[in-house]
Amino acid sequence: MVQRVEETALDYREFKARLEQEKPRVLELVRDGERLIAAPADDERPTSMLPALADEFPFSARVWDVWIGNTRKMRGVKRIDLLPYATHPTRMALFCYWILEDEGSARDDAAVLALLHDYLEEGGGIRPETIAAMRDVFPEEPRGVLAAIVLSEPDIAYDRLGSEAQRSFWMRVAYLIQAVDAMAHLRDPTFANAALADKLDNLHDFGYIEHNPKLSPARRSHKLAQRLAYFAVVGEALRPWASTPMYLMLKAATSARAEALKVPADLVAVERATLEAARRDHGERILEMIREYQRVIGLVWG
Repeated sequence: MVQRVEETALDYREFKARLEQEKPRVLELVRDGERLIAAPADDERPTSMLPALADEFPFSARVWDVWIGNTRKMRGVKRIDLLPYATHPTRMALFCYWILEDEGSARDDAAVLALLHDYLEEGGGIRPETIAAMRDVFPEEPRGVLAAIVLSEPDIAYDRLGSEAQRSFWMRVAYLIQAVDAMAHLRDPTFANAALADKLDNLHDFGYIEHNPKLSPARRSHKLAQRLAYFAVVGEALRPWASTPMYLMLKAATSARAEALKVPADLVAVERATLEAARRDHGERILEMIREYQRVIGLVWG
């Protein structure tokens, strides 16, 4: 079923076909799960809240427990396409199972972090009290709590870096710097794999750009190039810590998506160079800002 290329990476075409096939089932799973979680339960066992469709997914009991907790938190939260937000981390967890299928417990570890990476950012914000509350919900998943902090855009003073119009650019730069800094401290491929699974799913959710009638063709290409360049840079930056199959899949997907979207390679190269220059020239300053933010929320590296 799995075609191996370049050090055991899944073939991207097969991955893409599988993703398209699974998207409707993921949506059905999340919608059923949200309904069950909202209804009074006969008992408090997490398994009683699993939709019938759950049997068709490969997750372990541990991953399902985390899935329920995350889906409960995300209930009512919508993505930009107005679909339930929990569809995104659910797909990410599936990617970890597909791509890391030969890595045993590391696959479950990455799936847990994938499920929890947006728990704080999309679930009320990253503050000492929300972090403490998350620890109470997931006492056995301390790395999941940490992933919800370091795999998000840090809340720093972006107005000190550029205009409001440049805010999204600087948020991408800050995410990259914080993630690389965290990997250097943690030296744990689980975090890098979850981060790349996040970008891999984001790569396939460009409809809000592709089909935006307010964007001219040139502006559309520019915005797509920015995001493609960002994902490529994240992949390369986290490559030293990520599992080879996950890195190779993101690399293949970025290239394939650029071709499918007809985004000129030279435009992506320009955006990539701009992002890398900002990271190089302003990285130290931004890291100092990130350190202060982390101290405020109670994250201090030893």
